[in-house]
Amino acid sequence: MLRTDADIDNYWNYLTNLANNSGVEGAAPKFFDITEKAGLRKGMLVYEDVGGPLNAENKTIAGQDGVITENQDYVKLKKSTMTYGVNTNLSFSWRGISLLAQLSTSWGGVNKLDYLQQRTGSSQSMWAHPIYLNDMFDENDNTDGKYPNVAYYEAFKGTNSDFFLLPTFRMFVRNLSVGYTLPKEWVKKVSVENARLFVSGNNLWDFYNPYPNKYRNMYDATNVGYPTLRTWALGVNLGF
Repeated sequence: MLRTDADIDNYWNYLTNLANNSGVEGAAPKFFDITEKAGLRKGMLVYEDVGGPLNAENKTIAGQDGVITENQDYVKLKKSTMTYGVNTNLSFSWRGISLLAQLSTSWGGVNKLDYLQQRTGSSQSMWAHPIYLNDMFDENDNTDGKYPNVAYYEAFKGTNSDFFLLPTFRMFVRNLSVGYTLPKEWVKKVSVENARLFVSGNNLWDFYNPYPNKYRNMYDATNVGYPTLRTWALGVNLGF
């Protein structure tokens, strides 16, 4: 992350030296759409130059050229994009007490930090940025901030970096129901054949939440209009 004027100077010199030594006539440093050092800003996330253009004919990648673009500098961040999941259904009963629960576990693929620039359209007005952005870099108010400044989201192309990768393992209780069947000798006194009391819940708990400050649940992205809620219900089943 660029935090100081020295960081900006060093990074632009790094790209300039690579361009000058690329052996390409007329090569010049470039960071996405930025072609001059003055376009770099403190709070931007910047990237290593790992290669040049792809040669589609012989399937080779040119060497470092001082140019950072979305279609070059190929780095495979994950070995696989496959996602795996298991739902575990648990049941238990003893002397009229019953418990039913479903646990969801998933892993694999790619999981990234939600990092969005606030939009101004009516459909985006309800976005609520996650709490971790309180630690966003600002050259005046938070020079030790951990996260890049979202004001420059478009300039460094958002989350194209392993900086934003999170663990992919998730485990949570999707739903749970606990009930108690009253003894028949109790309910027959009021002309009821059977009666069961229960409490049930949905979208309950994360056993492991990889998001900073646990700012989001297992279902929702940061730009949803209204989050999926945890719900509880009390109920009675009667049989006559």
